[in-house]
Amino acid sequence: MKEAEQIRAFNRFYLPYMHFLGNHYLGSQYSAAQARIFYEIYTHEGCTSKELCVQLELDKGFMSRILKKYEKEGLLVRQVKPNDARSYGLYLTEKGKSQAEKLIDLSNQDIEGLIAHLNRQEKKQLLEAFHTIYHLLGEKK
Repeated sequence: MKEAEQIRAFNRFYLPYMHFLGNHYLGSQYSAAQARIFYEIYTHEGCTSKELCVQLELDKGFMSRILKKYEKEGLLVRQVKPNDARSYGLYLTEKGKSQAEKLIDLSNQDIEGLIAHLNRQEKKQLLEAFHTIYHLLGEKK
């Protein structure tokens, strides 16, 4: 099997295994992409929509619809950036922070469940494999 085919085969295994496909990430009302937007705003308070689009490689229109939905649901507010009146920083409301924390906890619990059957050495091996992938692909991007 060619390298690309092997990577694609792994992706076909990994994406559903990690619940990244579908519209109800970890049983929530959000897709994995929507949950990731929560996480990014939670961990990078004051980021802009443009920054999120670049970071997550998402379409501006898709991002705009998600952010408007979050605002309508009282999960998010936009505030003019003090250093640039033309851009808006994104901030989660208390309700939004609570939702982000719930999704983070669910994700952590899910992953802990997925690796619970592994012994200490196997967990170490798995983490080393992730580090290798990150180093070879992520840091050189």
